[in-house]
Amino acid sequence: MVLKFLRIFCAFALLGASCFAGDKKCEEMVMDDPYDNMTWGDTCFYPLQTIAQAHADFRESKMKESPDDPGYKNLRSKLEIGKKYKYGSLEKERVVIDYAWDDDKTLNVEMFYSGGITTVKFVQEDNGTRMSVIYSAD
Repeated sequence: MVLKFLRIFCAFALLGASCFAGDKKCEEMVMDDPYDNMTWGDTCFYPLQTIAQAHADFRESKMKESPDDPGYKNLRSKLEIGKKYKYGSLEKERVVIDYAWDDDKTLNVEMFYSGGITTVKFVQEDNGTRMSVIYSAD
């Protein structure tokens, strides 16, 4: 009886977690220099999501917004914690993507374009993942 109750309880707990996992909350980042119109960004919080889940959500949403962007198209579909990864060249793919882990809970992704850099940082927190993205035009 207790085992059956625990299974039902766990099933509802998992169902509830997955229902809230996709409800990210984003806001525009306040930049240090209000007169700098070449740099802008956003911060988002992905409740109950790992870095890999938040990264996948970011990748999917950016590919819908900008399907022809070579940076978003070539973001990793799967992440390995701690594994560095580099992709592309400006001449051939029009983008260089660099994945670097500070530690198991912090991932930095830089996308170098001929017109600027997009920097994305994912930080795993106790209750989800915080992501910041900074767009810097040349």
